[in-house]
Amino acid sequence: MFLICLFSFFLSLLNTKFVIFLSEKLEIYDKPDKRKIHSKLTSRLGGFGFFVPFLITLFLYSLLVKGFEITDFLICVFPIFFLGLYDDLFGINPIIKLAAQIFASFIAFNLGFRIDYIYFPFVGYLFFGGLSLFLTIFWLVGLSNALNLVDGMDGLASGVAILILLSMAIVSYVLDRNFVFIISIILLFSMTGFFVFNINPARIFMGDSGSLTVGFIIGLISISGFMKGLTLVTLFSIIIMLIIPVADTFWAIIRRSVSGRSIFSPDKGHFHHMLLEKGWSVRKINSLFRGITVMGSLVFFFVFLPQEYFLFTASFLIFGYLFLFLLESIVIGVRKSA
Repeated sequence: MFLICLFSFFLSLLNTKFVIFLSEKLEIYDKPDKRKIHSKLTSRLGGFGFFVPFLITLFLYSLLVKGFEITDFLICVFPIFFLGLYDDLFGINPIIKLAAQIFASFIAFNLGFRIDYIYFPFVGYLFFGGLSLFLTIFWLVGLSNALNLVDGMDGLASGVAILILLSMAIVSYVLDRNFVFIISIILLFSMTGFFVFNINPARIFMGDSGSLTVGFIIGLISISGFMKGLTLVTLFSIIIMLIIPVADTFWAIIRRSVSGRSIFSPDKGHFHHMLLEKGWSVRKINSLFRGITVMGSLVFFFVFLPQEYFLFTASFLIFGYLFLFLLESIVIGVRKSA
């Protein structure tokens, strides 16, 4: 498994470097404007940079380990990735984009990625029945767009996503939920290879092919591993772990609705924009948001893990936070000395 993860990381490093080169040759850029933070032409094909190595590594693992089935998972994910890639290359109407996400979520529901019931203390089980489809679509579409909304600053969405994936990998490993663990850990290392080039000032952005896909995958594996049957406590803990993208999404909906604008209209009212206006540096904002994600993940650990595992596994998560900070420092240092 360790070798598989290293393979995923280095393949992502090489592929992301190639995608940056290809973007420069084909002039596929995210151009600066008054709404955006960056001031230079930057590749927006980051999703292609890390998703392809993720797929190759996942396929390789499925060949090496008999019984590890990924067909249904790929059928669910491919439509979202190609939707995001098309949007990165050509742009797409927000309504059509939303409809395509709903369709992909409908496919996932029919392939078994669904939220079936919730358990209320002192009351018992409430099976959702026909509402299961609505709740599943709401969860998957919501998470896809939540991570997409957070992707407005160098290293922000990628860093938060890496820590969420690490949390899911840790808990699924302890609970022996192999499918969630493998997906989480391979995607985690693929994204870390991409993260090297996404550090401020970023040479490449996640783009919709990256943020939509990762958000959708997090939604899928959370359902597969932790949400088929919910309790109020487990639902609360998962939302707390995802607090940054979830809170930013609800704030965007409220803010745009109150001002009479479409909830799909872009703006500079996100939490990271507000902190930038107050004089915070990009690195300081990243550190804060990653720290909040770690704190939320500790709640997730407390709910799902046996007590004897909590301190040991929490140390892995804190190490992940420190590793991102150290990797950031190394990359910035190398760039300055070059």
